[in-house]
Amino acid sequence: MTARDGLFWSVLGFITGTALPSISVSPLHILIAGSLVCIVMRTRVVMCLLCTTGALLGSLYFTIDDYQYRQEQRHLETETIFEGTVSRVPRVRDTGQSAYVTLTGGEHVLIYTNGFPHLTYGAMIRIAGTLVLPPPDSFGKYLAANHIAGSIFSPTITYTGESGSRTLAALFEVREHMRKTLAELFTHDAYALMAAILLGDRDALSPAFTKELSASGTLHVTALSGGHITIIAVALQALCAACIPRRKSLSFLISSTGIVLFVAMTGFVISAVRAALMGI
Repeated sequence: MTARDGLFWSVLGFITGTALPSISVSPLHILIAGSLVCIVMRTRVVMCLLCTTGALLGSLYFTIDDYQYRQEQRHLETETIFEGTVSRVPRVRDTGQSAYVTLTGGEHVLIYTNGFPHLTYGAMIRIAGTLVLPPPDSFGKYLAANHIAGSIFSPTITYTGESGSRTLAALFEVREHMRKTLAELFTHDAYALMAAILLGDRDALSPAFTKELSASGTLHVTALSGGHITIIAVALQALCAACIPRRKSLSFLISSTGIVLFVAMTGFVISAVRAALMGI
């Protein structure tokens, strides 16, 4: 077995191991099943050992991570005053705004409030409210997967300062300027669609318009995907070919940097991150 094959089976086992605890498969079950498979498949015992070891490590990682997550929830559940920083671009809708906040202890929560005070990336805030634990549904699983301890609804918010990355703050300002420019140039529905297509920002899409897009089978165009990354990469490559021909290494560096900056400006949307990794 080559080193590449060994790495493949180890990584495959690790990924599988992180998923098995969600269906109540413990590390002991994995150890027993892996041992039996190794006995049966004697001709591929090395592959079985690597896969089993990876699965055990993945299962242990998930178990420890889940335990720490539950401990964070127990600690925050009794608190009513929180301090933290808005670590992602807040989502603003007609009904209010929501923000992803990283607390001083490293925990993450979502806050839902009205339009005042207007929250921005990097704002340091004091939050007075009660933490609501994730519900036992798909949204609760989404919060757990993203290590969000819970939600705080209609809290009292006090602004205390500024923090965060200046680079990200500058990129988010560019994004906000683009949104405002689109809003001034187009009607509301056209602006909402343009913002979703160009920036992956669906906040302005009304439920009725979203339903119409879904019914027409065009909702997928509002998701950031490989098409966006391809356009950026091809445009930058063409620009580099015209300005700095025969400098392929530098051209690759500039194109990759442009892709990374675009993904950062969109708030590191998962689909954009995946497309960027494949594009680079």
